[in-house]
Amino acid sequence: ISMSNTSVMVPFPCSTYISPNKGDKQCVRELPATRPGEAPLPMKKYEIHCKTGNERFASTKANVEIMLIGERGTSGVRLLGTHNCLDKDRKVQFRKGRTARFFIEAVDLGKIKKIEVGHDGERKQDGWYLQHILVKENDGPTYFFSGDIWICKYRGDVTTCQLDRSGIFDDSDDGEDEETDDDNDYD
Repeated sequence: ISMSNTSVMVPFPCSTYISPNKGDKQCVRELPATRPGEAPLPMKKYEIHCKTGNERFASTKANVEIMLIGERGTSGVRLLGTHNCLDKDRKVQFRKGRTARFFIEAVDLGKIKKIEVGHDGERKQDGWYLQHILVKENDGPTYFFSGDIWICKYRGDVTTCQLDRSGIFDDSDDGEDEETDDDNDYD
């Protein structure tokens, strides 16, 4: 990219696929700018754990998006879907009482202060009861965001919400990936 006011070329190296079918199947990439004589900002992988509550009709099949907000900026809005799901069954996400795990890669955002999470569902059955979200940095802390909120346009509630950080943990295990007998019953 050429900066119009200075005619300086600013490269954005990628070195990987941007494809739903190749590599890590990511279609959105954040590419740090590199200027002559300066090192690019480091990239980080963030693991996102979304815990759906146990309330009746808590599950959703809507497209869920998240944006991480840190000291150094935002990740931009990112879809949490089959392309970046870390679970064995990538098609089963946001189910009652379950924790769905995803990853996103972004420029180092510093300490994560807030997240914004929402979905595109507009029907009654698209409502989602978000219990909490954990954001884990590779080789870094785990940030806890308490939700306990319905994200549901039909009910008159919000379809996007911003959550402030509730805590920071050094322990990398959230201990909430147990399955129950009714995990196969989609509300």
